[in-house]
Amino acid sequence: ISTGLVSVPATVYIAEISTPKYRLSLINGNSLTISIGIMLIYFLGYLIP
Repeated sequence: ISTGLVSVPATVYIAEISTPKYRLSLINGNSLTISIGIMLIYFLGYLIP
């Protein structure tokens, strides 16, 4: 729940302050890093019993 509450305002803020040239890359990068972080936590949970 907390990821959803934080990611939406963060994405909107990034879209508002970035220049049009870099806007799409920054928005996609935000979503990508959240997904990679979640995958990393699951992987570490698998390795560390």
